[in-house]
Amino acid sequence: MISDDSVIRAKSVIIEKNARIGPGFSATVSGTIRIGYATCIKETTINCGNVKIGNNNWIVGVLMEGSSNSIRSDIDIGNEGMILQNTRINCNDRVKIGNDVGIGQYVEIWTHGTYMDVLKGYPFVVGEVKIGDHVWLTAHSTVMPGTTIGDEVVIGNGTLVNGDVPSGCFFAGRPGKVIRENEYPKLLEKDAKIEIIEGVIKDYLELCEYKGFTPEVKRENLDITYISPLGHSTVFHIETRKIDGYIDMYSEDFRDYLRFRGVKFFTDRTFKSIMRKDFERLK
Repeated sequence: MISDDSVIRAKSVIIEKNARIGPGFSATVSGTIRIGYATCIKETTINCGNVKIGNNNWIVGVLMEGSSNSIRSDIDIGNEGMILQNTRINCNDRVKIGNDVGIGQYVEIWTHGTYMDVLKGYPFVVGEVKIGDHVWLTAHSTVMPGTTIGDEVVIGNGTLVNGDVPSGCFFAGRPGKVIRENEYPKLLEKDAKIEIIEGVIKDYLELCEYKGFTPEVKRENLDITYISPLGHSTVFHIETRKIDGYIDMYSEDFRDYLRFRGVKFFTDRTFKSIMRKDFERLK
């Protein structure tokens, strides 16, 4: 679905099924723009060479721009990620972002920087940025040109990333440094996972009171059975991240709540939740 106010100018455009484009989307791309299935992009501007955005991404309020003076102003974003409001990605050189990467608000990613006269010794900096898989780049962080961030990394709020970041660490500070190495991923015991799941179910059922419906949600080992108010049964298998049964608007609401709580089940459709009644009355 492409909103009426979206504008796309490109040599070629490939948009896969169930992608939601706009409102407020604009792209001027000298080469190819490819957007994968079940990806939602809105209130976003893209100006660069080639763009590849994978499946199941959520991108809102982002500026991605590269210079017409560069032949490497390309951006490649993997699957199942999120990039949030007021983030700026400068792609004067290539930017490659892996799978399952979350980028918070007011993040800046730079591949190029110069202003002063280089013939007087002032710096000219350019270099591609690579971000691995399973990375969380939190709000107000800044990534400098030529940086590579490994896999399974959490970057603390407001961090200046000016150099390579090893995999598996917690990295924070200005300038940033490794705070804890070999920190991620953690192998949780079954009882710890059950405690998390039980907390998610309890909080969701409390939320449903505000949404105006009452499902039945049961846990058996590491599986969750969701019986919607319409009587449909859906099983969410935590270990395999597979879904069995019928997905209606209510079980889809639960899938989105699981995502909100950090337990992600991806399908070929974008996430969609049911609005709380107290918010709905304000529309």
